[in-house]
Amino acid sequence: MPASIQFANKKGLYLSSKGARNIGLNIVNVPKVQVKIAKVYENNLLNYFRTNRYEDYKENANGEWGPSGSFNYSDDEQGDLSDVLVKKTVETADLPKVRGVSALNLALPDQNNNFRGVYLVSVDSKDEAYLQASQLVSVSDIGLVARQTKNEVLVWANSIRTAEPIQGVEVTLVSSNNQSVYTLTTDGSGFAKFDKVTEKAPGFKIALLTARTSDDFNFLFLPDTQVETSRFEVEGKYDNESGFDAFVYGDRDIYRPGETIHFNTVIRAQDWKSVGEIPVLIRVLTPNGRELRAFRKTTNAQGAVATDVPLNPAAVTGSYSIEVLNANNVLLTSQSVSVEEFVPDRIKVDVLTDKTSYKSGQTITLSATAMNLFGPPASDRAYEIELQLKRKAFAPKGFEDYDFAIPNGASPAPGDATSKQDVFPKEVRQGRTNANGQATEKFPISGLYQDIGLLEAKLFVTVFDENGRPVNRLRRLDVLTQDTFFGVRLPDRYVATNAPLPLNLSRLIQ
Repeated sequence: MPASIQFANKKGLYLSSKGARNIGLNIVNVPKVQVKIAKVYENNLLNYFRTNRYEDYKENANGEWGPSGSFNYSDDEQGDLSDVLVKKTVETADLPKVRGVSALNLALPDQNNNFRGVYLVSVDSKDEAYLQASQLVSVSDIGLVARQTKNEVLVWANSIRTAEPIQGVEVTLVSSNNQSVYTLTTDGSGFAKFDKVTEKAPGFKIALLTARTSDDFNFLFLPDTQVETSRFEVEGKYDNESGFDAFVYGDRDIYRPGETIHFNTVIRAQDWKSVGEIPVLIRVLTPNGRELRAFRKTTNAQGAVATDVPLNPAAVTGSYSIEVLNANNVLLTSQSVSVEEFVPDRIKVDVLTDKTSYKSGQTITLSATAMNLFGPPASDRAYEIELQLKRKAFAPKGFEDYDFAIPNGASPAPGDATSKQDVFPKEVRQGRTNANGQATEKFPISGLYQDIGLLEAKLFVTVFDENGRPVNRLRRLDVLTQDTFFGVRLPDRYVATNAPLPLNLSRLIQ
């Protein structure tokens, strides 16, 4: 394979200082690498982000090129923004491997902790200069989450390793022109609220957050961590000028033409206290926006009022809107309900099998019970039951890394032990329920299904009501075609020639 050096996670940036401090590397056919670790200081972070990195691009499924969300970092060759702490040559064979990924330990002999910063890790081939990879790494246990609004910044600091809140973290807002403009300390819940940012830092645009304790440092570069919210409702609830808040609920949210819509309206003040008796206007709008009904009512002593809206049997179907306004026509809230032509199920069907898993040669016994929703059994109803078999991946818990598949396994057709088809015939049974609304069918599993792994049996049960409308149920079962399953796991993704290849085998007995 062609020689290459890559970091296992190009988007990774934060590494907990309380962990093993290992970084994953994918190294192929490079016997020796030169490792260099340089410290980029706190006051040089913005400059480094703007001049020493570029975003990686990749081709999408439509053949178009666009940002991949990861960055390529370049070395600070002049040393203007950083100092070199470690420079050594490492034999790649000496690096420990975890599932084929080489683990590079960041042993940092950094004695001068008065100048905080992050680390630029560069791995180069000793013989081929063009084979190299660089990654910016922040070794810290301070995890930061921030939310920025127009005039405030909310910051939460938690341990990366334990997720516990960290108290006493000094958080600083850094502007886009590299000025520290606002500093606070987190409370007992690891929270700091920067309010009135435009007043306390007029004319500055916040670009970076830094967090420090007596022995730790971390940062958050805001342009890289923005979350696109155009697809979500994040504006929250707006207060109206009346100072009231209303809530509308009904017995259900879908009705048929000719029925009556029942709903209740509860009005509260901003402090959640009852507003007592006040006049309100309730409007019901049709799907085309026209007003169907309008009610002028007065709430009771608890600030609630009930409303009934009868629908015409020829009413327009669609989404109706209920609007609640105060006496000054200020909209307090709105709620939508659906008016649709639908027919509910008249019967319910319960399906049971004698076991949840079977083996080849056994028989599946299925019992179905159909009951009318108004009480008596659904007797003398036509039913249809279909059995389908298909392959299913065997992936037991705790053995996710093992492969139990049988690539050349063949599923013989019943009656033909030499067939190499992978097609399982369907079985369909039809009949009518007895006086108790019950139906029982047996499906024998062919004994020819042997040593082809795990199969999934799907039982589709359909019972027809007195008008011929079907009610469907599905039941899934496991079919074991062998008593013992063998799995294989390869610990390494890449192996060299003339080298032993270790194999991990697992045997599970059902």
